Amino acid sequence: THCISSAASDVYKRQVLVLSSVSLFAQDTISYSKSYYLGFGLPYYNSTSLQKENFISANKAIIYGLRQSDRIFKETKANPLQIGFRLIRSLALDFPISFYAAEIPHEIGHGTPAANYGGSYSYSIGFPPLPYNFNYSSSASWSGFDEVPEEIQEEWSNHAYANGLQTEKYIGRSIKEKYWNSNYIDYDDATLLLKTDYAPMWYVLFLPASSGGTDIIRVLERYKVFDPNIILTEKKIQRKTFFINSLNPINILTWYTLGKYIVTGEASTKLPSIKIGNKLEYLPGLSYDFTGFGEEFLLDNYYRFGDKSGVLTIGYGTVLSKYRFAFSMNNVWKSSNQKHNFGFDLNIWEQRDFGISPKLNYHLSIKKNFGLYTSFGHKSYGYLNGYGLKESLLLDFGLYFSVLKK
Repeated sequence: THCISSAASDVYKRQVLVLSSVSLFAQDTISYSKSYYLGFGLPYYNSTSLQKENFISANKAIIYGLRQSDRIFKETKANPLQIGFRLIRSLALDFPISFYAAEIPHEIGHGTPAANYGGSYSYSIGFPPLPYNFNYSSSASWSGFDEVPEEIQEEWSNHAYANGLQTEKYIGRSIKEKYWNSNYIDYDDATLLLKTDYAPMWYVLFLPASSGGTDIIRVLERYKVFDPNIILTEKKIQRKTFFINSLNPINILTWYTLGKYIVTGEASTKLPSIKIGNKLEYLPGLSYDFTGFGEEFLLDNYYRFGDKSGVLTIGYGTVLSKYRFAFSMNNVWKSSNQKHNFGFDLNIWEQRDFGISPKLNYHLSIKKNFGLYTSFGHKSYGYLNGYGLKESLLLDFGLYFSVLKK
């Protein structure tokens, strides 16, 4: 259930400074070490960047903790008793916890577009009885967004309705990038990745069209306003989500890691890659994104060149979304003492208007396992997952520390 209260004005391209935390408490797996981030800022405009790290971390920590129950057995073996134990625990605890961990940022994601235009939002999440209850009550409401101009009201409304699923997709893409940077798939993230990257599929499965008024139905209604000739249904979106995202090798290996852990107790899988020459490693993958501006069909090109790594994404869209280009690189430059490290992200898109968002990332290593993080950039008006629609300056900052033993 989502409620709207609006009073639009003609303010449109006013610049706003965006302050958001990298995370309150986030962790990342890199070559069998764990890094933790403590971020600071005001998450009013691009709070998805805060949400994704916090909920990835919370889910990862809980699943890792539950996985310690394997120690009741002297050895991890592929025998029926241990397989049954891990299977029941995964179905009864791991998956419901990850579904719940995704639902909270989903509802918050509906409200943050209001904050981007001077409004406020609230949400409520009912605690789901375990092991399963996917029809528990959850809702978001937003009001007071007085700065949304008349000419973008429909775009903004569709963005608000779609931003729950978009927030989940943002979490899924972040986990896949972490997998690539670490070169391993970690079971502790697997159930959350499979929930968030396939979010529209699960959404249609557990909220069928007969219930009416779902997020997807509302978005499809506005697609007709933008493009009267488009023909889409919830079932078509569900099928596209499953088939296209299942052509991504990272997703395939995540399903495999899930099964491997249940059968053998092994909780990680090394990522393969295509070797090109002596230094370049490459892994392609397809991705489907259901947004308020239209469908997006993406080709993610993960690459690693020496100690540099990142993703080149090329995609085309429907309705208002025409094309998208994104390129990121870590470790672009390191100081000789390894204390200063720069990277960057660049996003370019064509929607109703051309848009661009460059961002510079910086790490300062104060000690071997402790340092500072910040990023600074700018985005044009338009849809860029993780951020509001407004043209904005972007600023993230925080602390990080790492634990070397996995």
